Amino acid sequence: MRIVLSLLALFVVGALQAQPNPVKWTFSAKKIADKQYEVEMKAVIIPGWHLYSQQQPEDAIAIPTEFILNQNPLLILKGKIREVGKMERFKDAILGITAHQYSGQVSFLQTVELMSMAALIFLYQMPHH
Repeated sequence: MRIVLSLLALFVVGALQAQPNPVKWTFSAKKIADKQYEVEMKAVIIPGWHLYSQQQPEDAIAIPTEFILNQNPLLILKGKIREVGKMERFKDAILGITAHQYSGQVSFLQTVELMSMAALIFLYQMPHH
């Protein structure tokens, strides 16, 4: 019996590790005005998966998507991160909870102002996956 349970545990762990990351991220920046850029953090979500909105209803148990942006004296963040995509308002009738989520793809946009042209190096060194 122990051997069967051990093999089953190995199979389950292996299956969980073999699953692909359900979200592929790409990052870009485009100039929108003198010393102002719009940074895009785009998520492409595989079918059957969802990415939660940054804002959730009060009855949600979903963990909202969160971005932690390091302070940089060469950049000023302008406003909050905006979401661009088709938000779905999911309602689970059995549990009585709701969630705001995205399927397919969603872009998160942050406007930044450069305090120095040296900040351009920072913008274009963002990871591009």
